[in-house]
Amino acid sequence: MPIIALGLISLSANAQPRVPKALQRFQIGYSFPKVKAEYRYMLDSMTTEKVSTKGGFGVTMGTSIPLTKIGDQSSLTFGIDGLFNMLVWDYEKVEDDYAYYSSYTGYSQQYTVTGGTMQISVPLGIDFKFGGEANLLKRPIGFGTLGAGVMPTAALTAYQGDAGAVIKALPYLKGELGIYAGVGVKLRAIYSMGTFDYIKQKENNPYASESASLKAKSNFTFSILIMPFAWAWNKYDW
Repeated sequence: MPIIALGLISLSANAQPRVPKALQRFQIGYSFPKVKAEYRYMLDSMTTEKVSTKGGFGVTMGTSIPLTKIGDQSSLTFGIDGLFNMLVWDYEKVEDDYAYYSSYTGYSQQYTVTGGTMQISVPLGIDFKFGGEANLLKRPIGFGTLGAGVMPTAALTAYQGDAGAVIKALPYLKGELGIYAGVGVKLRAIYSMGTFDYIKQKENNPYASESASLKAKSNFTFSILIMPFAWAWNKYDW
């Protein structure tokens, strides 16, 4: 895997100890987003469907800028990350189809509605770091982060016959847990709060909904990260 290879290459370069602090804080990894939303459209009457993403994936990278040291094993930093996610919307729908009859379901037919979203987010916030990563130390081997901030997000979405493009900033909460094992390995969860309108349109088009909206009320992203240059962290002091 490319991320693991990057970590092994950087570890083999241990003979070159002078690595910039910005690179020592650098992290890269894979993300798995989960979004729940409400799709509403109107033809003759308003219809509402509860939808969610299934099988989404993405990549992420970022770093942090130290602000102040708090004790020997904690610090405050300014976190900068980038996420590129592909969301796959999936909804199982049941409708009556009088042109088709089944002895099991009658005229009711079930089919799956799918769609997709390309999404770029840039979480910017204040992080409280504790453990080795806080001051770039190899001991203790465990470390973690609690953070909050604002996440500007741009998204392009297509769902059924509707599409939308939106840019919006939402507040978020972040938590990380990691371990030093030659390189840094972390698990991260980011939860953004507030509504996000992936689709919001109104038109008189015979091939699309007269009005439609796809509005998310929660956005959760789980990531697996590696800090490939953590081998250059100090053993004892900041």
